[in-house]
Amino acid sequence: MRGRHVAIVGVLVAVSLLIVVRIGIVNACAVETDYPIEHRQVGEWIDLDGVFFGTAAEDYSGYSIKVDSVSVTTPRDYLQRNSAKDIDFQDDLDAESVVEVGFTIRNEDSEEGGLAFYDYLLIPTSRNKYYQCDVELWDAGQPQLGGTMAFSVSPGSEYSLSAPFTLKGQPRYFDSYEKMRRVEVMDKTFELVLSNAPKRIVVDIDLL
Repeated sequence: MRGRHVAIVGVLVAVSLLIVVRIGIVNACAVETDYPIEHRQVGEWIDLDGVFFGTAAEDYSGYSIKVDSVSVTTPRDYLQRNSAKDIDFQDDLDAESVVEVGFTIRNEDSEEGGLAFYDYLLIPTSRNKYYQCDVELWDAGQPQLGGTMAFSVSPGSEYSLSAPFTLKGQPRYFDSYEKMRRVEVMDKTFELVLSNAPKRIVVDIDLL
């Protein structure tokens, strides 16, 4: 494998503006779309040239991505495998509440583009909810990214990472109102959304 150096892009401005206006579960889990849906499989390289989530200003030219593995795990196990730092984790560490997705990202020759993992959604076949990349677990597992989910990979190189997807639920009865909890994963089949337009690319995931 070629170098794994990651060049941090503090914030991808054009992409970051979209997250403010993006409507949550209605758009994320919509079954119907004006764009064709392309289904891909775990282990396939997926070319991201020309696709985007919200606007063509998002620049993924030169980038491709592959889902290497998918498994359900606990926050404790995820942190033990991936975390390079200690965190004050106020949650049930032993509940199977994390869908851990292993990725490899390749940049052929792009000097300006990058990816933003806060756009990626894991939608179960029930389509009544969606899992997002967990900010707290991501930061613990990717401290070299400085807390951002938007980053670039050096041209001519690949980078592998493990992304934790979780579903946040309402606080338990005696918890404070501000305390959101990670819900135990009960779903077994998902679509991982990698773009919305001009085609919706999804990776079919089956944990059965």
